[in-house]
Amino acid sequence: MHSIDLPQVYNLPAVDESDLPKASGRIGVFSVHICRDSIVVIDNSVRKYAGSRRVVMEVDTYHIRRSGIRYRVMNYTRMDNRYRGCGIAPRVYEIVAKSTGPIMSGDSQSPGGRAVWNTLVKRSKILTAALWKGKHYSVEHSEYGEAQSDEVSLYNTAARLVGV
Repeated sequence: MHSIDLPQVYNLPAVDESDLPKASGRIGVFSVHICRDSIVVIDNSVRKYAGSRRVVMEVDTYHIRRSGIRYRVMNYTRMDNRYRGCGIAPRVYEIVAKSTGPIMSGDSQSPGGRAVWNTLVKRSKILTAALWKGKHYSVEHSEYGEAQSDEVSLYNTAARLVGV
């Protein structure tokens, strides 16, 4: 996976609740809405204006098929700076994996995206593995806080992390 740097987002545009599908899960006051090509997390404790809510996090997604398995690729993620570092993103990824099936990392990861996958491996709430050349390889949490595999290099190859 290639590393990329993304600009920080201070405020995401508010969203009208009626434009979102029913929540697939909750994290405290936040609700997770799984749309066709995105994941939207809203803060239900903050009302912006009539019927609209503050967006905490938005993940652009797309689907890809590998070895007969349909994965939802967790692609470009934007998070409102006020919520950064609160541990929301890994919990959102867990909800998505449990609600829609297998998820996959993008082919390029920002430092924040890499941290999310490292946390997913550490928490072990969903099964995580590396997918490389059509095979799954076990992944574990290292003493340095990074996801690692004894069988394949995670960050120097085209390997992607997957979670179920």
